[in-house]
Amino acid sequence: MNRRRPLYNPTFTVLTALFAILFTAALAVALVFVARYGSATEAYLAAESDAEYISESAQAEIEGLQDKLAALKHEVESLESEREQLIRTFADSDERYKMLLEQVAELESELAAKQREIARLHDDIAKLERVYKVDINAQFAIIEELENLLRSGAPMKQLKTVETDEAGEEIEKITEEYPRIALYYQDITHGYTYSYNDSEVFYSASCLKAPFALSLLQAATAELARSADESAERVYNFDQTYTYVSSDAQKGSGIIVKQPEGTEYTYLQLIELMLTHSDNVAFDQLKKKYSTAEFRALASRLGTSAMRKDLSTMTASDGGKVLTEIYEFIRSDSPFSQFMYDAMTRSNHRVMIPAAVPGKPVANKYGWDIGAYHDMGIVFDKNPYVVVILTDLDQGGSEVDTYIRNVLKLVNRLHENFYKN
Repeated sequence: MNRRRPLYNPTFTVLTALFAILFTAALAVALVFVARYGSATEAYLAAESDAEYISESAQAEIEGLQDKLAALKHEVESLESEREQLIRTFADSDERYKMLLEQVAELESELAAKQREIARLHDDIAKLERVYKVDINAQFAIIEELENLLRSGAPMKQLKTVETDEAGEEIEKITEEYPRIALYYQDITHGYTYSYNDSEVFYSASCLKAPFALSLLQAATAELARSADESAERVYNFDQTYTYVSSDAQKGSGIIVKQPEGTEYTYLQLIELMLTHSDNVAFDQLKKKYSTAEFRALASRLGTSAMRKDLSTMTASDGGKVLTEIYEFIRSDSPFSQFMYDAMTRSNHRVMIPAAVPGKPVANKYGWDIGAYHDMGIVFDKNPYVVVILTDLDQGGSEVDTYIRNVLKLVNRLHENFYKN
């Protein structure tokens, strides 16, 4: 006899309950997932969009960098090509390369010299800005006074003529006319100038002895510089001697003619006497010994207008160029520079420039002959200057000397006014 199983099974009941619980939990998870699924999708889509934007920007930046890199590579290639070309060029001409290097070195040296010169100019400008304040009204007044004196204040020139009267007798007649006058002034340091008739040509008289002496001393200096052996025979050996004889006598200025025959002089002493006493015997013997070739070369090199054509003529501006050259020679390291200064500052004719600036050393050379009464000199002021005055006031005398000194005093005032604070 079969027995019916009971309706209640504990195991089944537990499984059923467990299944129900799991189903409920799954349902809950599903509901939560469904609830969150919409916002997660949106976030995903937004992130994907941002990623695409960032990717595009990065790609554009990368492309820009690649372009820049390509340009740099091209520039490097060009430079390397240029470098190789230069290497080939200079490798094929090593001597030219060395020559170019030497030229570069010379140019750098010149550039450095110019830079130093510019620096000096800046220093001068700075100095002038501190101390150089010209009183223009005072300068104008000095110039006006000076030009009035030059145009109308000079003594009249005396002209003597001989006429025959009706009886056949000769009568001396004196007429007057205004003299010819030329003036040139130049400040050596800064180049300030004043001139009056400075291009008018005059017979230079003994003024030419200064540039002649300079030309000989410059030639001797150059000869010594070329010769390492001082005992070697030289053309300009001023230690050689000249013996005076009466047949060498010359008219005009000088002291050699007053000495007995047989008196000896070295050629350097002849140059000295030519400068200190304007000695004509010394001048003549120096020309015979050395010629005037160096003198002519000097006149041409200085760019003189009248003197280079005829050594016995000059303009006031010619004289200014000569004096500036003498000043530079005196300041040079020549063994004859001090000699030149000493001889010219001991000139025996000191009634014009030296007398107009008492207390100041003056290296001057005068000239006095028919149709000529001149003086030219370097005034060794704190700020040195050159001045040349040429006239045909050959009568000389105290009136003429006083007039010329008055002109030169005004020139000195003009010069000093440039440097007044």
